[in-house]
Amino acid sequence: MEHVTRTLWFSALQSAMVRGAAYKWLKYTTLNEKFNVLAQQYPGSQTYPKLGYLALGRGGLGMETGADGETYPKIFQHKSNDGALFNHMPFSLRLLDNDLPAEYRARYALRQQVEYNGTPYWAYWIKRVDFSQADTDLFLKQTLDDGTSNVQAVVPDESTLNPTATDLSESGTNLLAGYSVLASTIISLPIDTFDIAEIRAASQIITQRADRAIVSELALCTGADNVIQAPSQTGTFPFTEAVGVQVATFVQAMYALDYINDNLTDNLELGISEPLFQLENVNA
Repeated sequence: MEHVTRTLWFSALQSAMVRGAAYKWLKYTTLNEKFNVLAQQYPGSQTYPKLGYLALGRGGLGMETGADGETYPKIFQHKSNDGALFNHMPFSLRLLDNDLPAEYRARYALRQQVEYNGTPYWAYWIKRVDFSQADTDLFLKQTLDDGTSNVQAVVPDESTLNPTATDLSESGTNLLAGYSVLASTIISLPIDTFDIAEIRAASQIITQRADRAIVSELALCTGADNVIQAPSQTGTFPFTEAVGVQVATFVQAMYALDYINDNLTDNLELGISEPLFQLENVNA
């Protein structure tokens, strides 16, 4: 079971960026399409989307009952070709005549008019996040026979630029060591007191209970900002909307916001693990 699932769309974006090629958005892969917000608009041909948005979900967990009659959480695993969370929850729901103040509205995007229990609201589905200051560290991970792992930092030296060829046997058995390399990026989860109050209020509207404001899945998303004229009850106003928004990474979570009154500043470890070909032994 993986706690972090990188999407196919993110891999395709990275491939286009390193080649300097134009990125092509496939139909039915953006959150703009899911929420019908500028569904057919994308960043310009000379602009690559960036990792800079966070979406919340409340569908990442179920419940099972063990043989002893006790219940326990069951984690639902995302696939790499999923395009959305199992059950999105908005960062904010506001009555049409009580929209967010401009200074708070600027932190969110994917603004959509929705209706719950016959009442219309403005919903904000993603939050802007600055990941540019996060550092990436490299590690070598060895899986031992007993199932434990030995993790060491990767420190390049002269041998990195002077590799030796691996001598494989054509007739015997080539035994590979259980190694993988890990590019680990630690980011802080930027959900503050204002966010928590808004999410809890939205949960009260959607489920009739604020204590059901449980974040059980996260999505880190790519996209680009685009200033539009957004509708309001009195006309329109300039609003920075996000276009071409795609999920880059799914992250499992378990945050019961009814028990959190202050900032939620948990750290997320976004590790991209790749198997490392390393010959351990040759049996003739």
